[in-house]
Amino acid sequence: NKIGDLITGSFSTVVKKLNANILLMFPVESVERLMQLVLELEKPKKLRSPDAVTDQEQSVIEELCSILIGHYVTALSNFLRLPIDPPEHHFFFEKTNQFFKKLEQQSQKGVTSVIIETRMLVVGSEPIMGYFVMIPNTESLKDILKRITEIWES
Repeated sequence: NKIGDLITGSFSTVVKKLNANILLMFPVESVERLMQLVLELEKPKKLRSPDAVTDQEQSVIEELCSILIGHYVTALSNFLRLPIDPPEHHFFFEKTNQFFKKLEQQSQKGVTSVIIETRMLVVGSEPIMGYFVMIPNTESLKDILKRITEIWES
């Protein structure tokens, strides 16, 4: 994605054993193709603003994000051997620069993030691209790295 591109997805905050912001974002073009498949449309509907997203379409995006974030969080929880509660998700649809400016204002200075590119291959369609991003606070990052070191050494 480039600065100013439209993105959509789900944003959430995990608290308790791990404090982190988690988001799953998709370029709008990927979501258009995905909704074409899920809603069985003849051609992708162009989404150019939050107002262009119907309740049904928002529900499709939220459900997809919920499923994928749930899988990522479960995998992370299993790998770290740390119970992580599935977070509550919040839908977003905006330009990349606006979204990341808001995120930067909420985050600590010098944050580190984990970014996992997601590519869904569907027969007869271009790949659907998405990005899972986890931004832990400093203490959680230290705990994650400590747990990884313990797992590696055992």
